[in-house]
Amino acid sequence: MITMRVLELRNNRLKLTKDIPLSQVLEGPTEEQDVEIAPGFTDADWKALDLTRVDDQLRAIEAFRLRIEERFLKPVRAIMSFSRSGFAMLALDSLLVETLQQFIQGVAETPQGNAAAFFKAFLQRPAFRGAFDDPKAELFRTTIRNGILH
Repeated sequence: MITMRVLELRNNRLKLTKDIPLSQVLEGPTEEQDVEIAPGFTDADWKALDLTRVDDQLRAIEAFRLRIEERFLKPVRAIMSFSRSGFAMLALDSLLVETLQQFIQGVAETPQGNAAAFFKAFLQRPAFRGAFDDPKAELFRTTIRNGILH
């Protein structure tokens, strides 16, 4: 049986957590298996939330924070000190932009053929204080995001 080593980032160091069959990695989880969407939080936990309740709203916010922290921010911090890590950091940043915009718009993935509008909508949010007009947002998307991810 061919296995794949699963690594976790702990205290800015990669640690081997377990070996899993490659077939399981390629096939993905079965319908009966819960998928961990954030550390200690599964898709079943997410589906069980009652977002009309304040305590469940707080759990959802914490799950979201952990998901972003573990999938994007910790990996970027871990590679920042390496020379030539800019490519990997910008790739993660580009994925993060789309992920955040998906959450903002409440969709599971960027709609096919709508990546330009998605990226532009995020980069033109008030937090960027006008730094990305239409041409700059498009330039960032085509040269950085598309240049790295495609």
